[in-house]
Amino acid sequence: MTRQEIEDFLEQEFPEEAVILADGLESAFLGFVQRINEPVLACYDQDRCLQALVQESGMSQDDAWDWFSFNTLGSYVGPGTPLFIKLC
Repeated sequence: MTRQEIEDFLEQEFPEEAVILADGLESAFLGFVQRINEPVLACYDQDRCLQALVQESGMSQDDAWDWFSFNTLGSYVGPGTPLFIKLC
C-alpha cells in the first residue's frame, strides 16, 4: 500500500483517531491493532522494515539494524507510537 492508501483507509475506518504512521516504511505496513479504551496503533513487520532500509537506502544489514533500532524502535512519540512485530 502507498502512504495515501493507508491514510485513506484510516480516514474511513478510524475517523476519530489520530493514528501515527512510520515514515517511509509503507512496504512493511501490516495493519492496525486495537485494545479497548486504547488508541488505534499502526503495526509494521520488523523484518520488512529492515529489508526496506537495505533496499531503499542502500544500507548494509548491520547499518539498517543500527538505524532502525535507534531511530524507529527507540523512538517514543506518545501513546500512539506504532508497533513493530517480529514474526516467527
